[in-house]
Amino acid sequence: EQYSLTILKLKESYEVETGKLQNELNEVKAKNSTLKEVVTGRGKSAELGGEVNEVKGKVAELEQKMEAETTRQAELVAFGNRLARKERGLVAQSEALKAELERIKGEWAKLEREQSRHDFQVQRYTDWQCAIDTAKYDRKVAIEDAIDLRYKWARENERANELKMKLISYAAYCDTEHCIEAIVEKRIREYLKMSRLERCRVVVKQKEKVKPEDAASLEQDLVEFFKTRKLLCHEPGVVDKTDHPSFHQRCVSIQRCV
Repeated sequence: EQYSLTILKLKESYEVETGKLQNELNEVKAKNSTLKEVVTGRGKSAELGGEVNEVKGKVAELEQKMEAETTRQAELVAFGNRLARKERGLVAQSEALKAELERIKGEWAKLEREQSRHDFQVQRYTDWQCAIDTAKYDRKVAIEDAIDLRYKWARENERANELKMKLISYAAYCDTEHCIEAIVEKRIREYLKMSRLERCRVVVKQKEKVKPEDAASLEQDLVEFFKTRKLLCHEPGVVDKTDHPSFHQRCVSIQRCV
């Protein structure tokens, strides 16, 4: 646009200057023609010779100016053509730049879509990583809970076994006493009036009659049996300190012997 304005201004200036020179040239030519008529019609060539020469000089000068102006016009036209070619080149370059800009915009939009997909994948990866970390933490907590529950179960199982052994011990000493009472009852009518020690002596005496070699061990077992029984029934806390398997084995041995 700047080149087009420059060319337009130059053309306007050229037209103005050309118009002025053309008008001046026409005036000089008219004056020259008038002088020629005067010279030819009236025969005053000698008097007007100087003026005619002056007019010719002006005509020649104007013709030179016209030639110079024509040359200048040709140069301006050539310059205008060069500017036009350059303008066309710039227009072509501008179109190429516009096409390149559109291509870059397309690439940019493609990159933005790729970035959006990348951001989405990054967010998904972040979410998955958070889920994995949460699952790892939950698994760790679950393992710790399982270990704690296993420990508690072991403790409860141990306690249950202890309680079971205590119940077996209590049941065994009850069975042992019933066994002793059954033997004494068959031999002494008023056995209920007898003390437990007296009942044990009756059992030992009967053992001495049947199998004397086992009477001493039976008497020792009965002594230990009643000693432990007394502690279990009357002493708080002894139940947890008693060797229940040994006590149970002694009860079974006494029952078998009786």
